[in-house]
Amino acid sequence: MPGLWIDQGQDDAGAVVLRVTGQLVGSWVNVLEQEFCRLDGVEGNPVVLDLSGLTFVGGAGACLLRRLSQRGARVTAAPQLILDVIGAEPPATP
Repeated sequence: MPGLWIDQGQDDAGAVVLRVTGQLVGSWVNVLEQEFCRLDGVEGNPVVLDLSGLTFVGGAGACLLRRLSQRGARVTAAPQLILDVIGAEPPATP
């Protein structure tokens, strides 16, 4: 059975980090969107999406990730396939 887990934390710069684990499909897409909207712009920091725990992204999930990325969400720790699907650039390495 598909499921999605979202853990909230903070990075060293104070940005909100959402660690997304599981399958981004069906009604879970709305859950992630609502959580993002609730936190977007809090304290002036962008929301960081840690997608390293995603095991599957459906069509609606890919569209959502693309929209969130365009709205300023920083995508980190995502498999290259997910970055390709949502059209995001991989994070710069120091």
